[in-house]
Amino acid sequence: MTTVVMLTEDHPNGVLVDASKPLINIEDQGLTRGDGVFETMLAANRTVRKLDMHLSRLTNSARMLDLPAPNQNALTQAIELGLKEAAEGPQTVLGSEEHVVKIIISRGTAEEGAHSWITVAPAPQSTLEQRTNGVKALTLPRGHDPAEDGSYPWLLTGAKTLSYALNMAVLRYAKKQGADDVIF
Repeated sequence: MTTVVMLTEDHPNGVLVDASKPLINIEDQGLTRGDGVFETMLAANRTVRKLDMHLSRLTNSARMLDLPAPNQNALTQAIELGLKEAAEGPQTVLGSEEHVVKIIISRGTAEEGAHSWITVAPAPQSTLEQRTNGVKALTLPRGHDPAEDGSYPWLLTGAKTLSYALNMAVLRYAKKQGADDVIF
């Protein structure tokens, strides 16, 4: 079960919402165009690892897309709320409880503007199994020279955007080849 915390004008530090109810406007540009950013983090024993590093990368990604700078204090409080209310996560072999925490910032709609939410879910069993059994990876060409991308800021090199269609296509390709992941 996923716990969702929305950051709103009335609740800038987050409020729990019912994940089974509609939460995103059908015209939201994050949904319809992938126009937004995200950060995924591991929480062990309900504490996010390397939170400052993740928030810094999220802020940089938001800057690259001309999204409002995220309020790191508000996000931290919202993450704490989500972790406090989350369902129990699986126990690792070392005895820590694990969750996956994701922050999403969407451009939203023209009328409402950008908005953020956080999801917290127990770490999937497949993640724990991969740690035990390993991961099969393919090496594939990227299709372009990443060293040249920095000259073109519109390519958003280094931003973790919601535009993940290519990444998902690569993973589907890897699975068809009997692998779990890809290294470019």
